[in-house]
Amino acid sequence: MTLFIIIAVVLVGLGTLMLLWPTLSNDRSDSAVDDLQQSQASLAILQESLAVLNAERAAGQISEATFTQQKEELEKRTVTEVLLEKTIAPTAPSSSILKLPLYLALVLPILIVGLYFLLGNPAAVNPPVDPRQEKILEMVRQLESRTKSEPTVVQNWIYLAQTYSALNRLDEAKKAFTKAIELDPKNSDVLADLADLVSYQNKSMNEEVMVLLRRALLINPNNPKALALNGTAAFEKQDYVNAIKNWEKAIPYLDPNDAGFAQGLNASIQEAKNLLNPLVANAPANVAANAATNAAPKVAANPTQTISGKVMLSPKVSSQINSGDTVFIYARALEGPRMPLAIIKSTAGQLPLNFTLSDEQAMSPELKLSKFKEVVLMARISKSGNAIAEKGDLIG
Repeated sequence: MTLFIIIAVVLVGLGTLMLLWPTLSNDRSDSAVDDLQQSQASLAILQESLAVLNAERAAGQISEATFTQQKEELEKRTVTEVLLEKTIAPTAPSSSILKLPLYLALVLPILIVGLYFLLGNPAAVNPPVDPRQEKILEMVRQLESRTKSEPTVVQNWIYLAQTYSALNRLDEAKKAFTKAIELDPKNSDVLADLADLVSYQNKSMNEEVMVLLRRALLINPNNPKALALNGTAAFEKQDYVNAIKNWEKAIPYLDPNDAGFAQGLNASIQEAKNLLNPLVANAPANVAANAATNAAPKVAANPTQTISGKVMLSPKVSSQINSGDTVFIYARALEGPRMPLAIIKSTAGQLPLNFTLSDEQAMSPELKLSKFKEVVLMARISKSGNAIAEKGDLIG
């Protein structure tokens, strides 16, 4: 804050001094000196004219009356030139005029800074530190200290790498991930995380990324992140069949909290299928048949299992619900992946609501209602509309 004030005062002072500097120049004095020199030259000419007049009178070239008349005229002109000389004689500028720019250069900056403190926002010069940012930085310091005191604990390096990534300190994150892999070379999750980081840094699925993904999938062929990245690499090469295959394989192994990620993969699968259709249509018969077998969604024409029911609100909770709140109705396996096998979406304004769940509402071709004998049926009301359950949601 103090440094800002000093810099501001100096800059404003210099600017003021530069603007007022012409007042210290000698332009006016120089002009006066020029006028004086011109007057002195005029007097010299008058003296020469008087000498010429006396010579003409002595030579009898002019009469006495003419001499007297012209002499009087010369004397009048002489008096005028002398008075002019006294009037325009140069004078040094007064000390007050010389000091005026200096006074202004000192007073104006102080006045401007004072007005800023009075009418402006001084706090903006030195804003308070965001407590959340300070907590994150403190956590980073603790993790860095822990990796120094416990350098062989893999999880410390993983946490540090993930924190660096969140802060966009990518080079440091890469070093921490690499250290974690050195300590635990069979950790497929860390290999996939490092591959994700490298692809983000280089904006492409380069060879370094592919080597890391091959290592991760060799250790765990069902690693969802490695499968998703492998699908992205195939998609970039326009290998849409393998892209779809990797993405569909990744979805069942995602964590229940990764519903948003699953939706993104499903959208990517659909995009790849849309791009694949023209290729299939123009391909030879045997190639088209193989592509269609690998890419077509495996949804039974006649689902073998459906669940029907009705969702109603209890009078005790109806006052807590708004008509625009989102309603999710879904079924998930009693034993197995926690991702919904079938799901529909509506609003609280539609309640009570009759529903039917079947394989047609499956989130993944690999996870369908008809593949499981026992399921759990859930209804959730969300005010945010988020696919992931949040605090304050009503679940039954």
